[in-house]
Amino acid sequence: MRTRWMILAFIVFATFLTMLFVSNKNKEYSKVHFIDDEKEVIEKYESTVPLKIVFGVEYLPEIEIANPDLLFEIWSKIKNLPVFEYVKSGKSSDDEVTFNGKVYFLNKENKEIQVSGDIRVGDKVYGMEDNPTVKYVRSLMKERVFSVENLVKTLEIHENQIEISTNSSEVKGKDRKVTRIYELLQKSVRVDDSKEIGKALVKYRTPTYEIKVLDDGQKFLRFEILNDKYCSVYYKGNFVELLRISNNS
Repeated sequence: MRTRWMILAFIVFATFLTMLFVSNKNKEYSKVHFIDDEKEVIEKYESTVPLKIVFGVEYLPEIEIANPDLLFEIWSKIKNLPVFEYVKSGKSSDDEVTFNGKVYFLNKENKEIQVSGDIRVGDKVYGMEDNPTVKYVRSLMKERVFSVENLVKTLEIHENQIEISTNSSEVKGKDRKVTRIYELLQKSVRVDDSKEIGKALVKYRTPTYEIKVLDDGQKFLRFEILNDKYCSVYYKGNFVELLRISNNS
């Protein structure tokens, strides 16, 4: 009988100790921990707050995003992605456009950023292929870099290195054709509907004429005027977007 009471007392005592331990741990985790070094707090904050992101692709003018709301949205999405240590790969793909640039922080430091199938910031890789956030950031960068405004700027910069052809033959009236592409671009809007893009590219396989933009002899941008309604844009041989030409004068 005495032995049973001793066992029961031991169980009660052990249970009490366990509850006391858990309670103390919870109190510890619930405490607010202060960092005494104010300078350290400020440095940590400033090193994680982006002021702007500057990015682009080779030969086209760079784009800058400095809007605080948009920056916060982009940066918070990136920071919520799974993160890996960056390992340099020998593989390179010409099938997709890669955007390169820099992120500038409040502490005046900057880190390189590269967006393709994933997002690399400094020595860290965020996300992976087919991740919705990576697709969102790529789409946003693509829309800005290949916007009508930036394409017009590119033509202006390389206006002395433009070739125009139809069926591989040089076209007469080059100056008029170049002027015409400016007019078309300025009246164009980007087509987002994938079905409309597919139909236009299949239906109008033979363009009315092509405009090729070069840099030191290297062709990097091509406009295919499909008809009086559509213009397709290619960067380094890759299709990047379809423009719908407005009939409004």
